[in-house]
Amino acid sequence: MKISVRGIYSTALIKFFLEKNFEVTNLSYKQALRFNIFDRSTPDIIIHHTLDRTGIKVIGNAEEVIKAMKETFWDSIFVKKENFYYIFFGKESKKILDEYRSKVLKTIEGHHLYRKDFSDIVDFAEILDCENITLKIKEYIVEKIKEMKAIKRYHRKPDGTYLKYYEIIQDVKIVNGKIYVKTFRPIKSEGVYDGLNIPREVGDYAITEYIEDNWFFIIKYYNKDHQLKGEYININTPIEITKSIYYLDLAIDVINVNNEKKVVDEDELNTYYNLGNIGEKLYKKVLEIKDELLR
Repeated sequence: MKISVRGIYSTALIKFFLEKNFEVTNLSYKQALRFNIFDRSTPDIIIHHTLDRTGIKVIGNAEEVIKAMKETFWDSIFVKKENFYYIFFGKESKKILDEYRSKVLKTIEGHHLYRKDFSDIVDFAEILDCENITLKIKEYIVEKIKEMKAIKRYHRKPDGTYLKYYEIIQDVKIVNGKIYVKTFRPIKSEGVYDGLNIPREVGDYAITEYIEDNWFFIIKYYNKDHQLKGEYININTPIEITKSIYYLDLAIDVINVNNEKKVVDEDELNTYYNLGNIGEKLYKKVLEIKDELLR
């Protein structure tokens, strides 16, 4: 079985596959020189990054490859579509990709996190011999977010689809080495809040605080008189903050209405686990977080 890998994750993945005793072929000229592999034979499996650079597409009969990747890139989601897979990497998986790449090239902390939006800055940072370079990149991101009126939040679901929200920025800063963003979102339609089962009214608003690396965030809903109506605690892979807020949603959540906490959508989590979209280690981690939030 021969694998061809291209794109922003290629160095890390080539190193990973070689260590797992897979063959690689048809590399780019740069990677062929880097790994001293000049085989140009036709690959059985083709891998390249997705258009939005948040993961990879794996084309071919790749069950053995997918099994190996699930064991290592444990906080990712795996979506099968006919004869190919989409793999969307969680932040912990991006750290693991950093580790594999660092065996080949100088790699800053957060390389695969920042590569998506700040490719040139990452390249320059890895040339420098500078202490605290990752913190300096975070400071740069904070200044860029301060220039924005609103920030996009990408809510990637376990089936691979995503929802996109635009939220007004109220505050952004670094707290204990982590980027913190506070947002405001006005409610413009009537109905019922999903999960909370309480009325959604025009004039309500949502306040959300995001801290990078957190496995959850809390959306607080208020009425027009600034009274708290309820809280929705979203469970997700560690939050990533660059030009946008990004995470992989993990289906199950916790709500808090009138100081009473309740779990919602646990059956949905179980469905994705049984389908194989969510691996066992990630599944157990999610249940641990759920129990912590209930306490």
